[in-house]
Amino acid sequence: WYLPAINELKLLLLNSDVRNAVNNTLEQQGGTFLPKYSCWSSTEDDEFCAWSVYMDDGDTTYDRKYYDFYVRAVSAF
Repeated sequence: WYLPAINELKLLLLNSDVRNAVNNTLEQQGGTFLPKYSCWSSTEDDEFCAWSVYMDDGDTTYDRKYYDFYVRAVSAF
């Protein structure tokens, strides 16, 4: 498991086939759908900031790492 990079989060958002497949698997396993709010990525801006992706529209921003945002860990397989 790992925290996805900014481009991987965008793939989950912008590619409807990928998003639907992930959501279907999450539902089958008792998980929650991909969020519609901001999620941290593993992509850092500097030692104090990291990039996040707004999952409802794909906008990105960098924020201080001490802010509370959701994360979506993914499995490499």
